[in-house]
Amino acid sequence: MSFRPLLLALLFVLLSACTQENLLAGSYSRWVSRIGRYGEDHPHRYWGYVDAQGDKARFDKIIAIGIDSKENVYVADAGNHRIRKIDQNGWVSTFVGSDHEQTRFTEQDKPLESQLVGPSGFTVHNDVLYMSVHGCIRSLDLKEQEPTLKTYYGKCLAYGQGEPSDEEFEKLPPSEQYLRDFGTLTHDRHGNLYVVATSIQPERELSSITGKEEKYYLRQLNKIDLQKRVTPIDNHGGIRQTRIVVDGEGCVASLYTEPPPGMGWSITRSEVLSFCRPPPENSGFFAGSGETVDPRLDPEHLFTLWMGRHDDLYIFGEWLAKLSKDGELSFIAPLQDYKGGIVTMNAAENVIYSANSTAVYRWEIPGRNSL
Repeated sequence: MSFRPLLLALLFVLLSACTQENLLAGSYSRWVSRIGRYGEDHPHRYWGYVDAQGDKARFDKIIAIGIDSKENVYVADAGNHRIRKIDQNGWVSTFVGSDHEQTRFTEQDKPLESQLVGPSGFTVHNDVLYMSVHGCIRSLDLKEQEPTLKTYYGKCLAYGQGEPSDEEFEKLPPSEQYLRDFGTLTHDRHGNLYVVATSIQPERELSSITGKEEKYYLRQLNKIDLQKRVTPIDNHGGIRQTRIVVDGEGCVASLYTEPPPGMGWSITRSEVLSFCRPPPENSGFFAGSGETVDPRLDPEHLFTLWMGRHDDLYIFGEWLAKLSKDGELSFIAPLQDYKGGIVTMNAAENVIYSANSTAVYRWEIPGRNSL
């Protein structure tokens, strides 16, 4: 008699128990996920689209997370083209998005009748949801009695509807030109939005191959202020960075991950880049700040950032660390059992909500009424 199946089953139960401890909704197993998303031993068990409570709910590719003033959690479920809502009891419901094939977008669309392509970016500020979808950014104000989905910036395109060619785009009047190909979306405490997107106008440079001046569209971080004005930001190749946050003074912090050669899915080193505030001493996790690193912030184990309401930068690694505006670094709690590289925190900054592609977790920071 072989004990291998029994040992594997026991290991699966132990891993699941560790994962379930802080689970708010969804399901995830590090063990089963190794088999592959569509393997025979993994018949869509941890991916899917199910509105239910706790571990009965299913998601497919969560790419961003946010909370409202009542600590309801909202996730951008890109694989299902939905925004999903999770209450404090773990009940999941669909909040925005449907299978309805939308051929055009009006000024105000009903959330559950609107088609989302993606979304590719998502953030929540002052009880307003912002989502970057195909060709535009849409918003939904939770403070409205009957919230409607509005176009905040750009020109929304229906599924399968391609954007204008470069030549056609450049011929459009300025009022119809907009950022294209949206990605990561975040905000500062004033409500300005920051989005990784393709620039409105092309850059020009001399080609080393043809010897002629050629055009190319730069994909970079862009600021969209409260008057919908767009300002490109030099963030040192931010499209390669896994997390971008911005403080109230417009200072950008971004986590750059460097994969080993030929293995783009694995991270060997992470650095915090482009942050215009005094770095703490002996903090090698800041690019160019030296080689001495506090072992609690090993560059090989940094995985995300979050900006607090007072512009404190939270750095997630083997420890949760906080960097104040004046450069004071403090260590809050170890994160050995922490899961999920997508994060947000509550207003008191004593509860972390995190997510991976198929699950959302809730973590209370021990001994902290407020950070």
